Amino acid sequence: MSASERFWDLVCDHRPHLTFLLSLLVGLGAITVLGFWLADPGSPEYVIAVVNMGIVLVAFVPIGYCIRRCLRREQYAEDSSE
Repeated sequence: MSASERFWDLVCDHRPHLTFLLSLLVGLGAITVLGFWLADPGSPEYVIAVVNMGIVLVAFVPIGYCIRRCLRREQYAEDSSE
């Protein structure tokens, strides 16, 4: 088994945790969008919402990729076992 396979086995073992984290990020993103809507542009709250949205998006992309990759690996394993 290659190092890449071992890495993805380890990551995919934690897929339920990643799914929870992704749902948490979706909730935080919704709260941030609400902050955009309620804050006046240029106010400190607005700046914080912009920074927060950047953080949420930066975290969302790799976590979403890991979950997608794990789901594809599971589907491939099921297809090859048939």
